[in-house]
Amino acid sequence: MAWGNAVRLRRIALENVRCLASLQLDMSYLDGQALDQAVLFGDSGSGKTAVLDALAQICELGDESMLSEAYGPRLIRQGQSSARIAIELDHGVKPVGAALSLRPADSPWLRPVTEVTQSAEPPRLSWPPKGRIAYLRARSSLDLKTKLQQLTWRSLRLGKEGLRPPLHPALQRLRTLFARLDPQGRTLLFASDLDEPWLILGQAPAQLETKESLRTLGQTQWIQPASLLSESERAVLDLAAQLTLREVVPDIAIVDEPLPSWSEQRRAGLIQMLREQLPDTQLLVATSSQAILRSVHDYERLLLSPAAK
Repeated sequence: MAWGNAVRLRRIALENVRCLASLQLDMSYLDGQALDQAVLFGDSGSGKTAVLDALAQICELGDESMLSEAYGPRLIRQGQSSARIAIELDHGVKPVGAALSLRPADSPWLRPVTEVTQSAEPPRLSWPPKGRIAYLRARSSLDLKTKLQQLTWRSLRLGKEGLRPPLHPALQRLRTLFARLDPQGRTLLFASDLDEPWLILGQAPAQLETKESLRTLGQTQWIQPASLLSESERAVLDLAAQLTLREVVPDIAIVDEPLPSWSEQRRAGLIQMLREQLPDTQLLVATSSQAILRSVHDYERLLLSPAAK
């Protein structure tokens, strides 16, 4: 597939990162071009989270708490004096290399400096490549409450006086995807005067609700505030929000698959769902699900085993 000027992840090399003494992952076809998608597979403790956290550290993905000065040294394997994270990216047809060395004695006031090497020919990739790479996980850096409040106010501006306004298109996308992902088949309700969405079984009205309309609706149908969702159900909502409310479509999506409420049959369709939502994005999905592993080709499987430790 021709990616134009997009960024694509091609290789990952780790030394002394968490449980991994040494690991090299190749995300390319036989002709050297980067894979469109790959599944990082392994049992609990095999190092999947170590790989994702290393990528988050070197690309500066996530919130300040994740990228704090103390976080880098915590990636170092126990008993070792340092760790190294290196990646290779394709920027259009130009290679970009980045490497980060971590030491316990790094200054508590400064983050470790990432060494970036790339072609001298323009355009050059700015570092960190924020917006180019997204890390989608259950505990995301996306401020869901603030984002939903902004979109409900935009919905109000779309409406006419005396009528309940239609949903903002981003809220409609979130509702559609969540209904598809939710094991119980619930739909999201959004209200102009509430801080959180509510849920209703089955289909929901296509407009922005009010507190009074929700009260009336609750007299005849089952509804529930999203704050009562379980942790696994919240993971589904977070994933749907990160896919549909993102203002910039990323070149690379790193996906941690924490969906314990899903059956293996539903997990089997995860890659297809991600591809539908992000058709031009390179996918790296970390999972321990055999169903997800079977949904991709052999050459798209990156297998972690105790031998890699």
